[in-house]
Amino acid sequence: MTQRSIDRDPPRERINALIALLQQGRPGEVIAQAKALVETWPDSFRLWTLLGAASAQCGQFDLAVTAFARACALEPAVAEAHANLGNALRDHAKPDEAAACYRQALAIKPALPWVHLELGNLLVGQGRLDQAMVCFRDALVASPDYPEAHNNLGNALRAQGQLDAAAASFARALALRPDYADAHSNLGSVFHEQARLADAAACYARALALRPDHAEAHRNLGGVLKDQGRLDAALESYQRALAIRPDYAAAHHFIGNLLNDLGRLDEAVTAYGRALAIDPDMSEAEAQTAFLRLQMCVWRDGDDLASTCVRLAAQTGAPAGLTMLALADDAALQLEFSRKWAAERYKQAALLLPARPAKRPERLRIGYFSADFHDHATLFLMVGLLRDHDKARFEIFAYSYGRQPPGARGEQARQHIDHFFDVAELPSRALADLARSHGLDIAIDLKGYTAGTRLDVFQHRLAPVQISYLGYPGSLATDFIDYIVADPVVIPEAARAYYSESVILLPHSYQPNDNQRPIAETVTTRADFGLPEHGVVLCCFNGS
Repeated sequence: MTQRSIDRDPPRERINALIALLQQGRPGEVIAQAKALVETWPDSFRLWTLLGAASAQCGQFDLAVTAFARACALEPAVAEAHANLGNALRDHAKPDEAAACYRQALAIKPALPWVHLELGNLLVGQGRLDQAMVCFRDALVASPDYPEAHNNLGNALRAQGQLDAAAASFARALALRPDYADAHSNLGSVFHEQARLADAAACYARALALRPDHAEAHRNLGGVLKDQGRLDAALESYQRALAIRPDYAAAHHFIGNLLNDLGRLDEAVTAYGRALAIDPDMSEAEAQTAFLRLQMCVWRDGDDLASTCVRLAAQTGAPAGLTMLALADDAALQLEFSRKWAAERYKQAALLLPARPAKRPERLRIGYFSADFHDHATLFLMVGLLRDHDKARFEIFAYSYGRQPPGARGEQARQHIDHFFDVAELPSRALADLARSHGLDIAIDLKGYTAGTRLDVFQHRLAPVQISYLGYPGSLATDFIDYIVADPVVIPEAARAYYSESVILLPHSYQPNDNQRPIAETVTTRADFGLPEHGVVLCCFNGS
């Protein structure tokens, strides 16, 4: 600051009095006094800076922008002045102008870590993650022990699917500040994505011990409890989040998902409605509402629920999976929906596999991955397939990540599997490492985009050949599933172009059935079901 600018200031005691008021949390008085003083000292950089700071505290962003802009004009070489103006413009929802101010500040004084941080935060909000990470790393160059920069870098890495690197950033933030509740919660989210449910729950618990009013940690803990099958406890966590933040749209949405899983569809629709009342742009809640109403056959005048779901999938990637296969009878659209879904969720780079053997081994190692190695439709179909595998040519591995007891069908299937692994509690990377250690030749996903899937483990590359089979007849649109097994009815020739996978066509039917399953001996009559003795009866046994 120049001597000339100091001469433009009011007496030092007047400036100090304003600073004291600001520190005492009395910004309104600062605004009133500073406005009066700038009439006499219109070129006082300090007065305009204090007026800007007080205005920002009061949420008077127009006045804050005006005051900080005047300060920049008076002292254009003061980096902090441009940074202050950037903050005011950021709070005034003018991100591009704010970013320009931050860059101007850094051009004058590069070693301002908090300005690098703020610029990075702006870029994250604009979806420019690569540029944001450069900013966070620049902040760490200026200040290596800056916990917020490590935390925010972790968030950006997580958004790009770099989960291990994100976890390392959060861990570094916590090493520097063990009481950093947000970093504990963020690390929990990484562990949750990696299916390290116990570790995730422990992180959320630490966050909540530090900050019992951390609504996001309550909501995220609810998600872990739901995945652990502890549905009542999950609902309590969501409700705690809402007790803290009644307008927390995501918590209402998660409650809707939980109620949906419990089959309480009316209540689920109500929960989604609350989420949408708070955030009308929450596309997943809108899509779930429309899809549930289709399931419930709740029609209203002017409804076009199927078109609503299709529009949302095309615009936002929500919903996908079986929902869109049921609603959009267009293979090109279905592929596009799956591409959006996969691009948002599967960003982990593949791990290198050992070189393939020079010649085919005597027994191919085949790994099946599913949550449905229990009394489930998948296993009713597959028991005969597992039994009839040629054991001289194939060695069968099964990786079960479901939490249901095996039941009679599961016990029967296990008799025909060479190596069975219950991996429900294994994190994704540990599951991938286990499967890779077995030297599989072919890894087969039996779930696709259906409930309980852990398709993410295939991102790591479990085997040289990875195949989608049986559970999901559409394209997964990923770059890590090589083939899909089908037949000419499931995938007609004209539809093959709309699959990212190469199609393996079986000559008759892709669907196995157990030809040794006993036929029920139950004797029933039409009268048992209240049906007339004569006439054709049409039955529908699928979901509406």
